[in-house]
Amino acid sequence: TKRNETKRHYKMKFPTLSLLAFLLPSIVNACDLLLDSAFHLEFDGHCDYENLLETFTTFYEDPIESYSCTESAEEALQILLGNTTIQEICRSAYESYDFFAFSDIAKMGGDFEQIYYNGGTDWNEEFETKYPTDADGNPTNHLRKDAARVKQIYDTEAQYGLIEWPESLTNFNPKQCQYNSAYCCWPKDRQANDNNGNCNSPYDERCHDKDPSDNTNLCYVDLERGQMSSGHPSKNGYELFPFDDPNDNNNPTDRGEGQIHCHGLAWSEEDSDASAAYKGNNLFYISMYDHMHQRGYVENIPGAPMCACTEQMPIVERADCTQIRAEEAFKITYNGDDGFSAELTEIDIEFQSCQGFDRRGRADDNDLWSYMNRLYHEGKVSANKLAYLSQMLVGEDPDNCDIATDRFMKEKGYVTGYEHSSLWEPVASKGNFDILYVGDFAFNALMNESPNKIVRRVCADCYEAHQDIYYKRMDAELTLEKLDQLDILHNIANERSSKAGHEWNKDFQIFSTYSDAVKGENPWVCPYNYRYDRGFPGYCGPEGYDKRSFINQETKFVWPEGKRDVKFYVERNTQRTGPQTELTRVASTDVGAVAFPGATFETTKDDGSLRLFMTASGKDIWGLDDEFHFMHSTTTGDVEMVANIVDLKHKSSWTKAGLMVRDTLDAGSKYCGVFRTGANGVHVQFRPETGGHTYHKTLYNDKVTPMTKPWLKLVKSGTICTGFMSATGEDDDWERLGDPVHIEIGDPTEYVGLAMSATNDGH
Repeated sequence: TKRNETKRHYKMKFPTLSLLAFLLPSIVNACDLLLDSAFHLEFDGHCDYENLLETFTTFYEDPIESYSCTESAEEALQILLGNTTIQEICRSAYESYDFFAFSDIAKMGGDFEQIYYNGGTDWNEEFETKYPTDADGNPTNHLRKDAARVKQIYDTEAQYGLIEWPESLTNFNPKQCQYNSAYCCWPKDRQANDNNGNCNSPYDERCHDKDPSDNTNLCYVDLERGQMSSGHPSKNGYELFPFDDPNDNNNPTDRGEGQIHCHGLAWSEEDSDASAAYKGNNLFYISMYDHMHQRGYVENIPGAPMCACTEQMPIVERADCTQIRAEEAFKITYNGDDGFSAELTEIDIEFQSCQGFDRRGRADDNDLWSYMNRLYHEGKVSANKLAYLSQMLVGEDPDNCDIATDRFMKEKGYVTGYEHSSLWEPVASKGNFDILYVGDFAFNALMNESPNKIVRRVCADCYEAHQDIYYKRMDAELTLEKLDQLDILHNIANERSSKAGHEWNKDFQIFSTYSDAVKGENPWVCPYNYRYDRGFPGYCGPEGYDKRSFINQETKFVWPEGKRDVKFYVERNTQRTGPQTELTRVASTDVGAVAFPGATFETTKDDGSLRLFMTASGKDIWGLDDEFHFMHSTTTGDVEMVANIVDLKHKSSWTKAGLMVRDTLDAGSKYCGVFRTGANGVHVQFRPETGGHTYHKTLYNDKVTPMTKPWLKLVKSGTICTGFMSATGEDDDWERLGDPVHIEIGDPTEYVGLAMSATNDGH
């Protein structure tokens, strides 16, 4: 394509080197002669120093036109450039080019472009129907025909010209466009037969409220961000989209935001870089040609503009991306005292999927964040611009949208929670609920008292039917001894396989309401059979719901996966007249880099005595390792502590639980302790020097097996530490465990209390 307008050159080739006329005075120094000359250089390729130097070198070393200078070609070029940079020269080539006005694309006049990019105008709202028709009987509302000028611009200016950036629009105003990126998000498809989205013909029957091809997860819209363009003046308004829908245009679920398609561009901070120079072309291509004209993607996410610089757009997981590949030709002119000037003489643009690097450094094409990451690593954008885009395109990890939304809501003063009644005792929670895991012994004590043997699960990030559900045991009798064998809490919170005593419709059922659970009415169905490999609630759900909503509603506490914001409760016996198990969390802490936080709870037994439940992870308390959970107090001077270790559920034969006195709460501190182990009896161990090894003083006591309930006593008197064991805890029934240990602890404060380590940091 060619045009005759001034400064428009399409598909025209120039010689690599041309020489203008030289008007040379009689000068003795040949290089002075070069400085006073006038010449121009022409080259194909990007306008940069390398291309300029290569072309100048050919000119400078031409034996016919030799200036006999002693300087090298690069030294001579540096003399000619003086203080002028190649970026300034190249920038002038683009600035002097006859831009194509963005408003001339549609030629609709008025505020058409502003309204279009906000999500309005006929180009977004027009819907093809059978009527009205034109004189030939064809539908008059025809997107491609009504926007036919877009195709004309694509065939000419978009590929062979320079389209201006529409900075007069609020969406792309430089003050609101500081981070070198922009994108569009479309929720609707209204063009059939283009292999994109689910709009089909006939339009009246098969293209009403249809969806684009889904390529992202919409997290939330901050109304304040886009208020300049959206027209929603709000400093505190927001919209949350907690669920994503799969990319299934033929059978959409519409449980979340529906199908959303986002696509954008990013550009260098250097104006002469092709990504920046042709960003107006790229914006036109992405928004008007490729997506509106070719695919029929239209309209905006409510409360946000359809397209804008990143600062105004919704927060999403990701966006597709288009980059510019430009073949260019330049004429660089040197004219003595006037220095250098440049002219862009030829443009040929190809629009390509972006090439970039993901967050792990792997090649990742067609992704806006990855392309910006590439620009950053090439030194074309600063780190703060990549960091800002990371807040807007949060990444494709399944939890990233939820994490970003949680952070945003906390800034607004809101946190995820659930207000439960006194009927329910919390036993496990994670995510935005308080981190809690009472352990199997505390759970079993509560379940033993539950009148209907019901466990409740609340899930803030589950689909509606799974947000509040009830697990009910079907056992004729459920004693504390049987509960200790069943491991119910672990089975519903962690297990991913079938276990004895945990069979659906035999050992337990699931219900949607507490009333149904108590009466045993309307139990859930399992259209996929109960998926033990997926965990509770096993791809099951209530009758009458789309069974696809039953999938992926499970959770796992160790190692955490599945739904994040989950809390389990056990039904309490509100009719019981005597004391009952009521857990109170007490202060305790983790020492060292444990994998999972531990906790300590207390309750009062029927006889009025205090009972403690502790959970812990931790690699070990041995050698140089110092990872455990510690319920402690501070004291000075001599210490005597006594505890009865009633039971210990262990993942290792060296799991440890017992009494400890230590110098500090830092890992590697000096300490002395007496511990019951998982399967190796009771022993005393100690670390005499800070940061040193742990030692034991005695052989492991074979008199104590894991099934007994040993009493332990630890005495520190001055610098002497001694451990004792007893089967009864009576005054005359204590056996000293080896010789006393000499250790200097407490100068002046020491930490004393109960300590436990799983000795297996994965549990």
